[in-house]
Amino acid sequence: MTARVSTHSQSRTKPTCAHLTDAAFVAVGTLRWRRIRSWFPAPAYPCHSSERPAMPVKPPLRSNSQLAANRVRILDPALFVPEESEVQKRLAASLLIRRNCGSDLPLESLNFHDRQRAALHAKAWVQRKQQTVRIDRINDMQARKRISELASRGAQLSGPTTETEVDEMMSAIHVAAPWLSEVTTFILRHLRDRLRSGQSGLVLPPIILVGNPGVSKSWLARELALLGGVPVRQIDVGGGTAGFRISGTEKGWGTSCPGVPVETILATGTANPLLIVDEIDKSGQTFGSSGNSSSLSTSLLQVLERGTAAAFECPCYRVSFDLSHVSWILTANRLEAISEPLLDRARVFHIPDLTLDDILYHFNRMTAEHPDPELVDLVRKAVLVRWKTKGELGLRRLNRMIEMLHADRDLQLLN
Repeated sequence: MTARVSTHSQSRTKPTCAHLTDAAFVAVGTLRWRRIRSWFPAPAYPCHSSERPAMPVKPPLRSNSQLAANRVRILDPALFVPEESEVQKRLAASLLIRRNCGSDLPLESLNFHDRQRAALHAKAWVQRKQQTVRIDRINDMQARKRISELASRGAQLSGPTTETEVDEMMSAIHVAAPWLSEVTTFILRHLRDRLRSGQSGLVLPPIILVGNPGVSKSWLARELALLGGVPVRQIDVGGGTAGFRISGTEKGWGTSCPGVPVETILATGTANPLLIVDEIDKSGQTFGSSGNSSSLSTSLLQVLERGTAAAFECPCYRVSFDLSHVSWILTANRLEAISEPLLDRARVFHIPDLTLDDILYHFNRMTAEHPDPELVDLVRKAVLVRWKTKGELGLRRLNRMIEMLHADRDLQLLN
């Protein structure tokens, strides 16, 4: 008589290693360890108590909606994917709890077979999670890790936190460059209003500084970032007018990379860097092969508007970033060369040319501690002669003269 094989017993056969990859995610995420517990054998692990230990409150793998102080959400929290080692530890802790051994035992308490199974399930869970949120398309592993961390913890919002800090920061800039009083007063009032409304951090509306060369336009932006403690990046339009430096290049290009805003945020973990676009009046118009404009000024339009900047999709990573906290300061020599859409999105300030009083004020302040008054008077006379013959003197040339003066002092000290 032919032996009959029970189909019921075949359906309950333990899954083989070939089924573990797909079944692990289902077991971890859906069945709540029910199937995983049946896959692991139950050897006699030493337990310190005969009573079943209390189930510990495990932190969720996905980040909480609440963030730490001075942190803001710039990425979808669903993009957070824990490390494989963390998932493996939680698998082991849950298994030990099911066996009445407690969760405080180390991972090494499991035998080699159990650790291998836990590592396999953890790897499968992480891979499926990355596929679900679609960050597995990011080939740069370091960028993928940074995106996951920022999605979990949020990005730091740097800058002054009290009105006293704002006053001290802006007063230092005003003392160094009193001819910029219109701009510094506007920034002072804006940061004060921001703090009074319950917000913090150095976050400014888009600003365009228009003036002749050598009136401290770029210096103001760099000094704001230095005193405010925020990262700063400068984009020189003279080095290229393509808008890829703002938006980034799409995936598929041989040199695909993110734009400067996304790159700075990922590198520093700060949500509000200060970005300087120097000589924006020279950007002009650049058109691609499809006929669409790809100039730098066109790419700036989507990040200068708060609404569109809050949902900026990086073409390189294909992930949506919130760039509404980024501060933009644009400099230009000629207002008429700037496109109307840019002027509509920014606050324009006209920086006046320096007067003789401004030149002498800056010179006296920078040479106040020089040990040789006669040499200082000699250079001051040269400054006056330059002003009388040319009728102007930029800060760049004046600063070079002051640097030569201090270099001579250092040389005397060495001798």
